Amino acid sequence: MATLKRSASKVITLPNGHSPNNSLNILHLIIPVHAPSAGWSALLESRCEELRTSVNKSVEIKPIMVVDGPVSEAVKKDIDGFISRGWELIWLAENQGKGEALRRGTLRIDSGFMLFTDVDMPYSCASMQAIIASLLEGADVVFGKRNKKYLQALPLQRRLISSLLKLFNKRLLRLKHPDTQCGLKGFSLKGMECLLATKTKSFSFDIELALLASKKKEICWQAVDVELREGIVFREMNLAVLKHELRNLWEIIKK
Repeated sequence: MATLKRSASKVITLPNGHSPNNSLNILHLIIPVHAPSAGWSALLESRCEELRTSVNKSVEIKPIMVVDGPVSEAVKKDIDGFISRGWELIWLAENQGKGEALRRGTLRIDSGFMLFTDVDMPYSCASMQAIIASLLEGADVVFGKRNKKYLQALPLQRRLISSLLKLFNKRLLRLKHPDTQCGLKGFSLKGMECLLATKTKSFSFDIELALLASKKKEICWQAVDVELREGIVFREMNLAVLKHELRNLWEIIKK
């Protein structure tokens, strides 16, 4: 199992009795990037700045961009802009999938805690603050939990898939938090070790992560309600991608 190097820092006792050896004022924000839509860079920069100004001033945000595979020259120029503004960059030569991209980003972290979300940061600042608050209260792994309004924003195909997955996770896998597919999650250092123990490279890694978190008694695993920003539009899932994810799900179940 992969392990994280921990840096020396003052031990902080949290409200629920946890005493992690973390620098809890550092929030590492991991953003995976693969074939982003036009205008993505301005949107990401503005929403990241919105998050910076909305969190407590004692929290320092350190963004990490993981570029998952080749991109166009225009996107390269956009990425150069983020580097000039102090973003840490990890560039994967070939497309590896969201799960692998997030693991590569997590390997760069040795203190504080971590939040990951999508390149358009589609979740409200209040939702991200709720994840952060749960971590500060002592949670190790925090899943965003999608409400009815969120699910109604999904295309019919994805809504059906989400409902079936939640039922599968609840009835067959017996997961305490069956909504595993929200793209907003947070981790303490202990929680990051759980993420690094996953093997799945694509979107199905969320289910593998949930299974690992549910089996480790020392992991405090929580879920908090999240909401979308106004005007967020989701795309249909490609049939070939869906078939690939079903194969990945089968491999996870067999373990």
